[in-house]
Amino acid sequence: MANPTLEDKYWEIVGTDFSDFFSEYFKYPKHKFWELSMRSSNTLSDFYKKYAHLITFNDLKLIDLTISFSEQHWSFKEDLLQIKYQDIVIDVGWYPEFEIDGNFGIKVVKNANWYPPLVEKEAKHLVELEKILRELVLIYCEN
Repeated sequence: MANPTLEDKYWEIVGTDFSDFFSEYFKYPKHKFWELSMRSSNTLSDFYKKYAHLITFNDLKLIDLTISFSEQHWSFKEDLLQIKYQDIVIDVGWYPEFEIDGNFGIKVVKNANWYPPLVEKEAKHLVELEKILRELVLIYCEN
């Protein structure tokens, strides 16, 4: 099997991989990506709206689901999203920063004690990240 391309890696990150199906219908990868990954974009937008009062920093929204990783690798950085509720912080970053083979890292800390965090998780794609964020907000931020 051939090595995955940058586009293949990007689809893996955002949670879709419909390359076999869409290769029959679309010439450009971003078209296939656009058609089916809007659900993660829309549900993340809903998440941002619902929890806007808790979000203190959000560069995760700068990730454009319609362009390739290589065109926006600078968007995949260590500081992407921070949610605060009382003495709890949910922090999201991309590790290693700017690298296509990275992951979203999610940490929950209490009273600014970063080491060790209460929770430490990883997500490879946006769909998985959103699921983890919703679970953590329900556990730590909603009484």
